Amino acid sequence: MASPSVDSASMLAQLGSSTDVEWLDSIAHGESRLHQAAVASNLATATHTLVHLSSSENVMIRNRVAGHPNTPLELVLSFLSGDAETEKGIRSAAARNSNLPLPTIDELSNSKDLAILQGVVRNPKASKELIAKVLDGLGDLETFDKVQVVEGALKNPNVPARFLEKYAKSDIEKLKILVASNINTPQKVLGELARDSSITVSTEACYNYSTSMFDAAKFFYDQLESGGILLDAEGEKVAAIEARADRELAALGYDESTLDSITFKMKLKVLSA
Repeated sequence: MASPSVDSASMLAQLGSSTDVEWLDSIAHGESRLHQAAVASNLATATHTLVHLSSSENVMIRNRVAGHPNTPLELVLSFLSGDAETEKGIRSAAARNSNLPLPTIDELSNSKDLAILQGVVRNPKASKELIAKVLDGLGDLETFDKVQVVEGALKNPNVPARFLEKYAKSDIEKLKILVASNINTPQKVLGELARDSSITVSTEACYNYSTSMFDAAKFFYDQLESGGILLDAEGEKVAAIEARADRELAALGYDESTLDSITFKMKLKVLSA
């Protein structure tokens, strides 16, 4: 297999998607820290390559090695033992590594290190009960580090619904956005967020597939009426919403030729009526 061109303008994209482990290893032994970080993020990267990268002085590279599923367990555990302020991200990445045994994750949930707790609540193996224990023990969110722990939990599909409901009412917009994007947020909560005063929050809620089509259609129709959002940058998401609208209308009896003949705005108007 020919190695991808190192002179290519799409070098980082190649490094992120390549399955040529020998080429990835050769790049890991090169001098570009940016390229090494890309190798450390590639799921095809071999264990021996990750071991080599783990000795890098670059925090970003070690962060990615710490969270990589091919990194040896003993190495992941070693990343958890540091306490430097500059390595908080590394400890967090190690704590969310999916290869950590359940007893280790449970033990880490008792840590006083908020960086570790942030990773624990994002770990895909973290149970609802464990996430609840960590969040209930946080108290008031008076520090940025505590807010980051909540952010981590809200990114996990396993977060209990009561926390999704709680932080949907938060004064911190980032937390509301994460609730709006969580696939397990209750539909009633998503409906409320779809009408939030923050356009960022309401948009995120309406892109959530769990939001009722009525709420989503009404929001997007109102935006089109007022000349609001639906920018090109959201093209793929808008296409997904239109595809969903087509399925909803087909279920109501609209045939394919009719759907092809009416505008997206008209589809939204029908569904939001």
